[in-house]
Amino acid sequence: MKPTLLTILVALILLCSCAHYKPDPWTKNQVVLQGVAVGLKAVDWGQTLDVVDKSDTHYEKNPILGEYPTRAEVNRYFAYSMAGQLLITYLLPSKYRKYWLGLNIAISGYLVNHNYRLGLRVNF
Repeated sequence: MKPTLLTILVALILLCSCAHYKPDPWTKNQVVLQGVAVGLKAVDWGQTLDVVDKSDTHYEKNPILGEYPTRAEVNRYFAYSMAGQLLITYLLPSKYRKYWLGLNIAISGYLVNHNYRLGLRVNF
């Protein structure tokens, strides 16, 4: 999963066009929700690395990573994913942040629970 030059250019153009935008301040509740979202994503990251180490009995279902990603591919994916999630949360108007964070927590919580039931553990 390598970012292409076009992807990087589009991201830079979008960021430059938002130079006048001042995001809403964060509430304490939003900071807590963001911490939970990042924490769950970190656990999912570690569990996905456990899939890599158990490739003889397990495979990855994330279509972006493919069935048998390398540790480097998993690390890159989750680093970009976490950064992107944080950037979107930061740029969203305050009234939408709780819904966005709630969705992230629900999805990551489901995945972490599913992985745990499969016997996967955090393996950094």
